[in-house]
Amino acid sequence: MRVAVVLYGQPRDYVKGYNTIMSFIKTQEGCEFDFFYHVWKLNENEEYKHSPWRNIDKNTLVYNEKTITNLQEMYNPVSCEIENQNQLTFDESLYKNTIAFNNTTGKMLLNINNTLFQLYSRNKARNLLDSYLNKMNNSVHYDFVITTRFDISVMPKLKLLYLDTSKTYHSNLHCPRKIIHDHCIIMPKKIFIEWFDIYERLHDILNNEDLISIVHSLNEKLVINPEELMFAKYLLHYKNVDNIQYFNGGYC
Repeated sequence: MRVAVVLYGQPRDYVKGYNTIMSFIKTQEGCEFDFFYHVWKLNENEEYKHSPWRNIDKNTLVYNEKTITNLQEMYNPVSCEIENQNQLTFDESLYKNTIAFNNTTGKMLLNINNTLFQLYSRNKARNLLDSYLNKMNNSVHYDFVITTRFDISVMPKLKLLYLDTSKTYHSNLHCPRKIIHDHCIIMPKKIFIEWFDIYERLHDILNNEDLISIVHSLNEKLVINPEELMFAKYLLHYKNVDNIQYFNGGYC
């Protein structure tokens, strides 16, 4: 079995995350792992921004110029992309005349910029894998793709070799709600490629009345927040969640 691990976002507490991922990999029999990532850098000693509701050790938010080199040495990625987060801005006004924006309230309104950065990074990481597979003319086959964060602290207690390679797996921490817990998702390569171009497809999602009806039928609401947008994008393709399996726990 061959598995692509696709990481994204800010490299906060990346040593902890690396150790968590490696501990998970050591429990997997008969699996090979390749790494891909899109990562945000900053200028030396600048601090990463974060969601307003998260209680984060400020020491992990300070960027160090050795971070990028350390990540390269740790993961030896097949493909990676590094961008300076402070050199990219998003115009939130582009999304204001949408149903999803009107549904977004409270602290989520203060987190739209962070949401856009996350979706952009996920999309870039997805594109790296897609480009690599196209370059290799699909001669490389991945049975699963795992997408996760650089600071992941808990990985699922699953044996990949015994999972159904047609199913998608994520944490049950939001159950009985249906939204996607986004810290670690395991899925077939085809689903990952179809699903995680969310940033590029935002305008197909935020004002899509047919899609919003499907979301509502599952007792959820479309808002500009990662878990809800991932859920909606999944439904845009597959219309239901019959192919999703849940594993216990897992939180960062």
